[in-house]
Amino acid sequence: MNKLIKFSIVISILLLSSCKEDDSEKYKLNKPVWDIEDYKSVTSDIIYNTPDGELLPTFSSNPALFNKIVDKNNISKVLDDENLGLDYREKYGEKLFDIWRNMHGEYLDTDRQDKFIYPIEIVKLKEWGYFIQIKYFKLGNDAIIKNAVDPDGASVQNLIKSNEQVAVDNFELTISFLTNESSLNDKACNEYSAFLINNYRNLSKTFPKANYNSLIKTIDNILKKINSTSLKEALNLIKEEINAKSIETNDLAS
Repeated sequence: MNKLIKFSIVISILLLSSCKEDDSEKYKLNKPVWDIEDYKSVTSDIIYNTPDGELLPTFSSNPALFNKIVDKNNISKVLDDENLGLDYREKYGEKLFDIWRNMHGEYLDTDRQDKFIYPIEIVKLKEWGYFIQIKYFKLGNDAIIKNAVDPDGASVQNLIKSNEQVAVDNFELTISFLTNESSLNDKACNEYSAFLINNYRNLSKTFPKANYNSLIKTIDNILKKINSTSLKEALNLIKEEINAKSIETNDLAS
């Protein structure tokens, strides 16, 4: 009997290690940096080949795969490489953005209690996606300036400001998403708090001249609706930083 149990355990271990090896090869988990084709292959497999009733890859069930999906190095390696063409990097960023939208949509499922099935994964995907967006919008504006006959002309500068404002508006959507707070668990709320602070700071550093005052009203409205202490602290901190930035800008203008 003991031998039978030991034999069963050995078989189970072999099966588990075999699955891990298969995943590593199938999804190129040992490849230092994924390219667009890797992402297309992996995301298509997840979206179209996950059997009905089975969970998508998660932080806990398949950490190696999920961590690889949201690895920011896969983005920075190309989008930050100034040896590559600016137009090429912008188009690459657009493709990454499309991949993110498809993946993000798949992870928004809720259960019968209206709770997100993948709360942590949603936060991580949002963080990854917004990291792409900021770089993509910056590259887009850089490309506009590079290709413009008169980069300082009013029409070009207005287009650049408009693009910067779209990036701010998209960040506002991540704040508005907190109307779904009740669908998140406590850990996801804490993760989301850090995501908001980090991405606001990244955004304001990348686009320092954009108008962030439009976020104040949304923050105030969301603060009335949410209960999470960490989320409230994050939003209040962002609000304070926006107000401080506004005062500093007014002082410089006067």
